[in-house]
Amino acid sequence: MYIHEAVNQALNENNYITRQKAWWGRELKLLPTDTDQCVIIYHSNNKKPPQRGWEPDAEDLVASDWITCN
Repeated sequence: MYIHEAVNQALNENNYITRQKAWWGRELKLLPTDTDQCVIIYHSNNKKPPQRGWEPDAEDLVASDWITCN
């Protein structure tokens, strides 16, 4: 799905979003928020603490392989 679809679904389900194909193996998931934290980056391997302020590139914004995850 596209990023706006994944964000809407994640907000409704209180889930994260990630890229299904392009980020495979990178173990990244994003938590979209309506707070001053913006989008929070989580590393699912817990090797790094959560980071605020994800900065997408154009390819991320137009991709159709976004999914929700927990």
